[in-house]
Amino acid sequence: MKLTKLLFLTILTFSIISCSKDDDSKETNDTSSSLVGSWKATDFSYESTSRTEGQGTTIESESTGIAKELDITVEFSEDPNTYEVDSDYVLEITTESSGDTIIQEIPIQYSGTGTWSKEGNTLSIIENNEEREATITELTNSKLTYTSTTTQTQTQSGITSTVEVTETLSFSKQ
Repeated sequence: MKLTKLLFLTILTFSIISCSKDDDSKETNDTSSSLVGSWKATDFSYESTSRTEGQGTTIESESTGIAKELDITVEFSEDPNTYEVDSDYVLEITTESSGDTIIQEIPIQYSGTGTWSKEGNTLSIIENNEEREATITELTNSKLTYTSTTTQTQTQSGITSTVEVTETLSFSKQ
């Protein structure tokens, strides 16, 4: 249950991060374009690995995920640099562990606000006093794509779980 919650929170948080600018008149991979404006998600996928160790046993798993019924909108404002996000989608997760494959569909709805900054190709957001970063791989006048990786380790009752999630999101300017 904690792993599902961790994946949900990570995906949700990075859904907020994913934003950029859109104008078809100038297409480049330059990441110096402005994020200010309204962005709509066009693609969302992720990969994760987890390793749980305890009591002489190790369990490893790999997951892939895609967003279905994707409806994520982010509005970036400046002076001050704030954002507002509304998300509603179904996350389809395929997990392979110990020779078994499990497919889950998790409905996700989220709304939030926070502050943002961009330096070079790094996008940082702060929400509820928690900072997250993403690497912008494409930011043009019409498209934003970013990748983020988060690793979290938890130990409880002698059992240690480590989860690493890499997400890729793409947006178009509205």
